[in-house]
Amino acid sequence: MQQFPPVNEVRPYGVVDLTDQSTMLLVLEELGIAHLQDEWLRTHTPEAPDAAQAAEQHKEFFDDLCAILEGKAGPDRVEPNGWAGVRLAAHLRKAMPEVLARSLAEAGKESNPSLSPDHDVVAAALQAFEASLSRLSIHQEKIKTEGAQADPAEYIQLMIGWSGVFSGKAESLKLSDLYMPYL
Repeated sequence: MQQFPPVNEVRPYGVVDLTDQSTMLLVLEELGIAHLQDEWLRTHTPEAPDAAQAAEQHKEFFDDLCAILEGKAGPDRVEPNGWAGVRLAAHLRKAMPEVLARSLAEAGKESNPSLSPDHDVVAAALQAFEASLSRLSIHQEKIKTEGAQADPAEYIQLMIGWSGVFSGKAESLKLSDLYMPYL
């Protein structure tokens, strides 16, 4: 007996449609969770036994998502709609050239996104997403230490901005300057 209708919110993970913004948001959330766990452990308890495991899990998630976005995953994992790979990398170059340039430079790569290989562009975009998420986390922690309540809408807006760019639904990255990476 099925208790829930087969909608995106409750169905098990299956083939990922990278052009679906809601699905892209969920995929980015998975990476974001791994990133924030790794970052928190490295900052607060680097000697903890879980720190190495969290770092390894984050790297695994990051590398896997890079491969998916580069078009290296088969049709059993990603909807073969032509978005992953060249089209996505071209969109990222157009949607956020300054952010990519800063992220590429920070990674020690060619800082001109138009001269960078697709792999480097995709990795730089994901690193910029993580930097943005870290900025939000730091800001929300500051709000909490001051005794106020963080606004969940800030997280939602950040995720909408990034999932819109990665899914191709947004022509450019639009975020509050507070969460824009590398400002």
